[in-house]
Amino acid sequence: MYLPRSAVCTCPTLAELMHRRPLDQFVFAISPVYLSAVEDDILAGIPALRNADQQLKIATSQAYNGALRRWVTCSHAGMLEMLNTNFTALNISLAGMLIDKIVATDSGPGNFQGEQMHV
Repeated sequence: MYLPRSAVCTCPTLAELMHRRPLDQFVFAISPVYLSAVEDDILAGIPALRNADQQLKIATSQAYNGALRRWVTCSHAGMLEMLNTNFTALNISLAGMLIDKIVATDSGPGNFQGEQMHV
C-alpha cells in the first residue's frame, strides 16, 4: 500500500506514535529481549489508546514476563505446523494471525474511520 509522504507519521518514539494515532491498531512481532527494552515506551503510549485491550497486540515468546504481559500472545513450538512456519519467522507469523483476526472482526476499534495498523 502506498501512502503519500504527507500521510506518513514520523515519530521518535512508540509512545508518541500512539498518542498521535489513538484510534489505530498496533501489532508488534518482537523478541522478549527487545520487548523488555521498549516496554516503558509502549507503556507510556497505552493511556492514549481508546481501547488498548483491542488495539494493542504483541507476539513474542514465552520467555517474556513483563508489564505488557496482558497484551502478549506467546508463541511456542506447537504453533510451527499450525502457522506453517519455522522458528525464525514464528513471531512474525503469529502477528500475521493476530492481524487476520483483527481484520475479520466486525466490531470494535477495527471499524474506526481513518484507522491504520502499525506492525
